[in-house]
Parts: sequence; structure tokens; C-alpha cells
Amino acid sequence: MAYLWAIVWSFLLAQMTVFVVGSMQGDAYTLERGITAGIFFAVVVLIITAFIPLSENREHAGS
Repeated sequence: MAYLWAIVWSFLLAQMTVFVVGSMQGDAYTLERGITAGIFFAVVVLIITAFIPLSENREHAGS
């Protein structure tokens, strides 16, 4: 479930970023650019979280 939320939030934040930056530069909004950025952000976030060790509280949260 954590992977799903990481992908959803990455997609939404990337779309927002593409819209704002495009508006500031005077470019037209393109969905494809936001999708590409969202995939990139999601992959980076998932890679970073894979290398962060779980804390002691997090390991026992499921039991």
C-alpha cells in the first residue's frame, strides 16, 4: 500500500510542479511531461526509502 501512495502522490505533485513551472515560463501544459516527471519522482522516492533502515518502533508496528 505504501508503494501505491508513493506513486499517487508523486504523480499529483509532479503534475502540479509541471503546471506551475510551465505557467511561469509561458509554456503550454502537457500531461506527458507531468507523467514522465511523476514516474521519475516515484522511482527516486522508492529507491531512497529502500536504503533507509527501519526503526525499532516501525519493525514491531505490524505485530
